[in-house]
Amino acid sequence: MSTSKISLRNLTDYNSINSVGSWFRRRRAVLIMELIRASKNRFNKVTILHIGGRQSYWNIFPENFLEENNVEITLVNYSSELTNEIDHSEQLASNRGRFKHIIADGCDMSQYDSMSYNLVHCNSVIEHVGTWERMSRLSSEIKRLAPAYYVQTPNFWFPIEPHFLTPAFHWLPEPMRIWLIQRVSLGHMSRQKNISDAVNVIESARILNSSMFFSLFKEAKHKHEWFMGLPKSLIAYKLP
Repeated sequence: MSTSKISLRNLTDYNSINSVGSWFRRRRAVLIMELIRASKNRFNKVTILHIGGRQSYWNIFPENFLEENNVEITLVNYSSELTNEIDHSEQLASNRGRFKHIIADGCDMSQYDSMSYNLVHCNSVIEHVGTWERMSRLSSEIKRLAPAYYVQTPNFWFPIEPHFLTPAFHWLPEPMRIWLIQRVSLGHMSRQKNISDAVNVIESARILNSSMFFSLFKEAKHKHEWFMGLPKSLIAYKLP
């Protein structure tokens, strides 16, 4: 693997505490901790719905912080494969503790009453749910399910697309991106053997610009994350 590709992979290598991606997560944790403290002050506990969540993500937070703020976290994913980072017995044990795992579509949580949680957390998910209609439905569910929320997504105008790790790749016409992924592996995405799979891979990540993203969360506070003088990610958040 070339030095340049290793460097680009470092942007999103969350398994390494020294990666750029992990550094950004630690920076985001400061704001998320503020939201958790505000929720604790209002509700005396913090029930978090983490849409598209992994239990390992919460390792960036001190365990004593989660304990002191009486935090309980429900991880919701669209399929059981996405929660399969611990074996079945460990998952049952974690469900009785701080974490609970459920299988559901974050764009349709109608089985849960409005304001069922204190805080919704959604990190790098909204760009993966599909069409603009589904993005709007996810936005509506986030705002319906809790009085506070934190939502983050990559910025379309940052030159390196975080999934394919190829400069300006997401700015190319879709047919060209489909053609390329049928011929070479790019970033986290393997080379696809047929056009149907290639189209599905390309359509699995629809990066938003700031006007699109912030229009979904008009009542929220808005932030840009900056990297090398450029806005890398977009954040919308609302205090309880």
